[in-house]
Amino acid sequence: MRPAKWAPRPSVHSTVLAGTMIAAGVFAACGTDARARGEGVVQRGDTTIVGSESPAVSGEATMERVAVFGVFEGDSGPTLNSVWVHDVGPSGALYLMDGNTGLKRFESDGAFGDWLARIGPGPGEVRNGRALTVRQDGTVAYWDLGNDRIATFDDGEFNSTRVGARRVQYTEGALTWVGDTLWAIAASPLVGSVGSEGPRLLRLDSRLAIHDSITVPREYFRDCPTLSESRFRTGFWEDQRDPWVPKVRISIGSDGRVVFGCPATFEFDVVHPDGSVLRVRWNRQPIPVQDSEISDVSGPIFTLSEQPSHRPAYSRVILEPSGRMWVWLSQPSVLTPVREEFIPLAGKSEVYRLRSGDGVFDVFEADGRWVGSVRIPPEVKYSGHPTEPALVVRGDTVWAAFEDEFEVQYVGKYVVRWPLD
Repeated sequence: MRPAKWAPRPSVHSTVLAGTMIAAGVFAACGTDARARGEGVVQRGDTTIVGSESPAVSGEATMERVAVFGVFEGDSGPTLNSVWVHDVGPSGALYLMDGNTGLKRFESDGAFGDWLARIGPGPGEVRNGRALTVRQDGTVAYWDLGNDRIATFDDGEFNSTRVGARRVQYTEGALTWVGDTLWAIAASPLVGSVGSEGPRLLRLDSRLAIHDSITVPREYFRDCPTLSESRFRTGFWEDQRDPWVPKVRISIGSDGRVVFGCPATFEFDVVHPDGSVLRVRWNRQPIPVQDSEISDVSGPIFTLSEQPSHRPAYSRVILEPSGRMWVWLSQPSVLTPVREEFIPLAGKSEVYRLRSGDGVFDVFEADGRWVGSVRIPPEVKYSGHPTEPALVVRGDTVWAAFEDEFEVQYVGKYVVRWPLD
């Protein structure tokens, strides 16, 4: 197979991944036919394969809410309307995009801080977007789909650029600071580009110009092919079949690690800045697809002969700063009652819906060992797909959007409570 491809050829940068290191690491990972069977570690050149039959911690961890950002009623500052993306700054402050009002900062104790930007089309203003990240010095980067640009806000200074990627199908991880360099996941082809089969990482320089990029090695597309060719060519990487068919996943951590994965199986590769590769495998059973489940959720998108029997293994890999890796598993759909007036149209009293909340992350140590599983609370609106808000993980602390019984939105700070053996 071919190694990761850069375009144009990158220069060496002291704080980010060198392109040759990524290429060498991915080549080493894909070029070996080694298999870790069950529990254990296998070393093949620069590739370490770690297999886990079971987690170190039995039973599922839970999340306890310890702080709330946003209020039930008030003016447009502290109240929240539509939070899709948020991130946590170095002091614990929460930065978020509130879709109806603009970019806001809340103090670590939950009190409203100030505005970074208001809603609008002009310089220094923002509109609808799906990515936000905060650098260690407090500089905020925001992927502004409504204004077709990536923008940074640095102590009142505004900068922006157009990158030509027309759809962002990632939420957490779509923008990531690695040192002083900003990386973006373009989940659809760049305008005018050819040869890109799926998501790619873009490295932006200090002027927010695209400096170089990483495409996913073709080996990962063997079991995760491009889905709808026509939609792909018009700017979409994912389509309605995304919850049902395994798609290549990519993510980058603030420490410079990069994940490539094809969720046809329970495994993924982690490429380190020094070029070494960690392949993580674990023992899970895929979720079966129920009769009529696909048509209820996504419509008639498969013929009977094409319809998959199982869901993809996972939909997200989050690399958090402590080194751990959080993997969002595909969740079974939920049977939901149909409102009485719509029963004649649906032809049934219950239909399947994608689960939002009450799902499970599998958590792995930096060395690939399976730590255990964390179940998110039912009120948290998360599905691992861009149809729900993102969440932020820092060690055993999670920030996530949730709704109360009156459907008022907030962001909660949660602490993971691991079961005691």
